[in-house]
Amino acid sequence: MRFLVDECLSKHFVTYLRNAGHDVIWVQEVCPAADDHSVLALATAEGRIVVSQDWDFGELVFRFALPAKGVVIVPVQAFEDTLDGIAAHATSVIRHLGESCIGTLTVIEPHKTRQRRLDRGELE
Repeated sequence: MRFLVDECLSKHFVTYLRNAGHDVIWVQEVCPAADDHSVLALATAEGRIVVSQDWDFGELVFRFALPAKGVVIVPVQAFEDTLDGIAAHATSVIRHLGESCIGTLTVIEPHKTRQRRLDRGELE
C-alpha cells in the first residue's frame, strides 16, 4: 500500500512501513512544516493513506468532508512503549488490516483498533 507519514510521527514509522514493503513518503522529507490541509491534499493526489497521531485529520475528513484515500491515527501518547515498539505494533496492525485501511479512518491504540468508513458508516 501507499502511505504518507505525517512529520509528527518519528522516522521509526517510516522505516517499519518501508521494511514491510509499503511505498512510504514522510512529510518531513518532502514538505516539512506543511499544514494538515496540504498534507491531506498531497496524500489524496498521490493515492496515499495518511498516517499520523494528529486527530485533526479525522476532523478534516468528517466535519469538512475533505477527500482522502484513508487515514490512520496512532495516538502515541496512549502507549506505554518506545517509539520503536509503537511503530512495530502499528505496522503489524496495518499488515493485518490490509486493504480495509482504504476508505476508512483507522485508530490504532495499544489494545484495540477501531475503524470508521469515510462515508460515515461504522465498520467496527
